[in-house]
Amino acid sequence: GLFWAQGSEGESLRFEGDDYPDGFTFSSHSIYSIQFMFDTIQSWAYSCLGSSCPSYRAPDHNTVTVELGPDDDLTFGGVIYDQDRRMYQEVFHDSHTLPAGEVAPGRYTIRDGQFELTVLIDVLVGPEAGDKPDLTITDVTEIEGQLRIHVFNNAAPLENRDVEVNLVRISTNEIIDTLTWGNVTIPSGGQRHLQISELAMEPYDLRVIIDPANKIEEMNEGNNIFETPVMMRVEFTGLRVPNWPCESWCNRYAEVWFLLSVGYGPSQDESYWVGHRVRHPESGIIRWDGIQLPHPTYSLEGQERYTFEFEMPADENLYLILSGYEQDGNSNDSMGHIVVEYGPSANYGARPEDYHARSSGLGTTECDVWMSSSYFGFEAWWRITRVH
Repeated sequence: GLFWAQGSEGESLRFEGDDYPDGFTFSSHSIYSIQFMFDTIQSWAYSCLGSSCPSYRAPDHNTVTVELGPDDDLTFGGVIYDQDRRMYQEVFHDSHTLPAGEVAPGRYTIRDGQFELTVLIDVLVGPEAGDKPDLTITDVTEIEGQLRIHVFNNAAPLENRDVEVNLVRISTNEIIDTLTWGNVTIPSGGQRHLQISELAMEPYDLRVIIDPANKIEEMNEGNNIFETPVMMRVEFTGLRVPNWPCESWCNRYAEVWFLLSVGYGPSQDESYWVGHRVRHPESGIIRWDGIQLPHPTYSLEGQERYTFEFEMPADENLYLILSGYEQDGNSNDSMGHIVVEYGPSANYGARPEDYHARSSGLGTTECDVWMSSSYFGFEAWWRITRVH
């Protein structure tokens, strides 16, 4: 594949570590260091001698340096190909652009399908973008119980000015405090940590606003708000098939299985799936007696495989998709789907009680011949907790 960054000119990092059926392998729900991947590929390349060696190659480092003028956007991204039996498939291809004037240090995430690429941006020399400063918060961290606000100046120097910051609780919109630092100087392209010694708290559920009253005339007043990510836990707790399966009366047993997905994003189509089509059971099928009453509920309570804890941006939505299938010979009859969305205004669905829903029941129509009820679907239970 290839990683790149581009301003007025571009720089790229090319690598190849695939030699079917061996090579560098990605596993679901795992985090990989790009530098570790490059080092591993290089070690393979150096350990093989002769004409029959695979064409492994990778750079020595995982960084690029690009030069930006005052009016240059910064674009960065990557593409990854997967080799499968001599065939190549593109599994990740995306990029992100920071407009001129908004380039600031920080971590940025690009998502495409099941891959998430994290890019760390650092500014080595600040741009000369006009005669006014441009303050933006790049991160909020905690040092020994005290908040530390990372402030970057993207334009002209800020010299000996008072800097005011508002702290707001996102979930309640309550103003926690208004703090002022005196005689603050931040050079062009420089960063300053504003540490709060008198207020001990964790960096969660916070909206941090720098210069809320716009007392400092800036190049861009629209980038003065920073919201800390939220930590969510989603637990799938139960599944049940309430009606007769899609079988004839002479076959009283059914074979069912389910797929469970949870993710977040600005929309369902743009979501990053923390858990994508996680199967229950993990392998095989569940075989159950269709005339047994009451029909059994399959408990997922407390099983790590069906519990997901993750950070997500405060302005995005949480999505759950559940699908059920009955295996019928070599085919699978759909028992429909459950699709739910929880936004910031609903606190991302967090509540102490379990949710319960029935699938859409868009099952195979041939089942009507055998079923006393026209509904062919499943029920599910899940719990959503906002950890922070």
